[in-house]
Amino acid sequence: MLVSMFGSASAQWELDESVDAMTDEVSRKAYVASEDGHAFVVVRKNDGKVWGYLMLPEGEFFKINDAVMLRVDKNKPKNFDDRLQREFGVASYEWKPDLLGFLIWHGKAGEGCGLVGELLKGDEMVIRYHPRESTLKDVRFDISENRKAVRAGLWLEEGQCE
Repeated sequence: MLVSMFGSASAQWELDESVDAMTDEVSRKAYVASEDGHAFVVVRKNDGKVWGYLMLPEGEFFKINDAVMLRVDKNKPKNFDDRLQREFGVASYEWKPDLLGFLIWHGKAGEGCGLVGELLKGDEMVIRYHPRESTLKDVRFDISENRKAVRAGLWLEEGQCE
């Protein structure tokens, strides 16, 4: 489903909107691509929580159950892994060989926006992952353009999370 959206690299956030054929429910995703073909997607799920997905270019893979580190501009780096799932049973992490999904925000603007606020204000995002045990890769995304796609993709009202 997500793979078909990224035929070419974009230099800004893009919005993808679709309508479910059975329920007529509208879904939205905002995504940005790196120059080397990686893609990062943010989506608000039905429970209101926001997930981020890092997709690798064809032929590249994540180390099994890899943890990722994400940093926007000079903000403090954040780690994402399966710890919440293992310790507390909270769905917060999804691993596939070429896709990592991770919970990035609880979805309640009144309780703070955390990483989503950083994405809306930031210029560059760096995500670090491990293709193999002994190697790491940093992927850079230009997130400075078209922030309204993120706002629309996450169903945020004007002024929320700024």
